[in-house]
Amino acid sequence: MHVTLPRIKPFRFKAPTATLSTVPIVGFSETFSKLKQQGNVAFIPYITAGDPDLSTLAQALKVLDSCGSDIIELGVPY
Repeated sequence: MHVTLPRIKPFRFKAPTATLSTVPIVGFSETFSKLKQQGNVAFIPYITAGDPDLSTLAQALKVLDSCGSDIIELGVPY
């Protein structure tokens, strides 16, 4: 008797759908000190995490970053 086993596809690595970029992290005190030396105040927008959904949140964070936010406050609803 000859038994034929099902063929198993080889595992192929799929590239991630999102990428992370790294930027130098600057602390709060460094940010405020720098702004104070320049005679400026901080622009700190607030946004609620996940409202209305995660893809919109990601886009909103990019827009806030590109608009010159010094710090972005991300609220976590509970």
